[in-house]
This record gives sequence, structure tokens and C-alpha cells, in this order.
Amino acid sequence: TGKYQGGGVFLAVKNIYVAAEVNLFDEQEALCLMVNDVNCLYIVVVYFTPKCNYEVYNRFYDVIEAKLSDKVYIILGDFNIPSYVDDGSVGEILVNFKGFLAFNNIQQFNQIKNVNNVLLDFIIASFDGITVNGDDDPLLPLDQHHLALLITANILVTKHCKQVPSRKFNFKRANFFRMYELFQAQNWNIFDGIDDVNRAVDKF
Repeated sequence: TGKYQGGGVFLAVKNIYVAAEVNLFDEQEALCLMVNDVNCLYIVVVYFTPKCNYEVYNRFYDVIEAKLSDKVYIILGDFNIPSYVDDGSVGEILVNFKGFLAFNNIQQFNQIKNVNNVLLDFIIASFDGITVNGDDDPLLPLDQHHLALLITANILVTKHCKQVPSRKFNFKRANFFRMYELFQAQNWNIFDGIDDVNRAVDKF
């Protein structure tokens, strides 16, 4: 990725597949490949440094939402969010991450905790059929903070990768506070006596 601080990212693809790098990230320590042979699968690997600023996370989320929202993708990486648990923990970074999952209707599949009983490495996908297990035969000596994982994905294999352009509203960029102010200031009495929704919309 051209970065010299932090953990770095690396992605190797078996040479029986046709893969190409997709330039999505300018600032993040992240890499994206498109595997043409497997249903236009986009694979993203990412690394966030410990105590990373929440704005760095949000920029990454924005890229995923803008570029891959209509694609089949899987995200692998060290997110360094040790508070990621289902016990009611809060915090801006954690709340934003869970919001990212919910907003995009995607799931984090890794449930294997490290030596400190926390999850740092996330496996996120836009499709079901992901299983994550510990790898008993890792390529490198085991890091107790980042365990070796064996990931299995059931994906429909196709011969061609067809790009279909799509458009959708980005509700995250809406000024909701201004909308609340306008709704609060609206004189709702003007709708008294109107029992037809179409007439009410026209008057509004």
C-alpha cells in the first residue's frame, strides 16, 4: 500500500484466478482486488492502527458505501476495535462501526477471540455463507493477538463479470438536524380538513 507506519496489508491470489487491483483508497492503509472469475468478487484488506481516529474509520466506510454498495465483497483486516463485544459497550468508533454494518446490511463473521479475549480481526461480507475457524497449520508463527484464521466462503461462480451501473441516495450526507428544524417550524394546521394524502402533499 506504500505505507511505512503500522502493520501494512498484503493479499495473495492463487494464479488460477484472474485478479486486478482496484484503486479505491488514497489515505487508508487498505488494498482492494477484483477477482473476475468469482462473481466479480471484491476483496478488501485493511489495517487500522491502535487508537486510530474515528474519522479514519469513517473515510473507509464512505469509500465502501460509495464504491462497493452494489457489489459482492468481503473485507478482511485488523480493525483494532477491542470494545467490539455484544455486552452493551459504547464509544464513537464502536457505534460508527455497528452503524456501518447495519446501514449496509452486512455482517461481521469472525467470533474467534485472541489471548486477551477480544476481537481485533474482522471478516465482513456482503453475502451469507461465510464460516471462520482457527487454522491449525498457519503459514507463519502464531501471533496470540492475531490468530490464524481459515475462512470458507460459498460464492456463486460465473464466467463473466458484468458491471451494472447503479445509483442510490446517500442518506448519511443529509442534514437531518436542519430537516428537524423545518418540520418543527411547519404550520401543520394548514392540513386540517384534508382527508386525501395526495392533496396534502400538494399543499405541503
